[in-house]
Amino acid sequence: MEALQMAEVKEFEEREERYLQLYGETWSEMTKRRSQQLTPEQKRARQLAALQEGAEISELPYDMEPDEYYDYHADYPG
Repeated sequence: MEALQMAEVKEFEEREERYLQLYGETWSEMTKRRSQQLTPEQKRARQLAALQEGAEISELPYDMEPDEYYDYHADYPG
């Protein structure tokens, strides 16, 4: 479990750096800016779609507690 979390952190940091180099802002900054333009219903739908598509926790459009993420996948296996 710890190795998986370490890999997710590394992947997240690499994505942040890639976006900063390509777009002049980090992935987190870009998604935060975009998410402020969506309604709560649109945000829930986007998060649920990502979960249903099997997105890793680091790939979700919005922050989610790890326990909540793994509980979702335990309740709705892929």
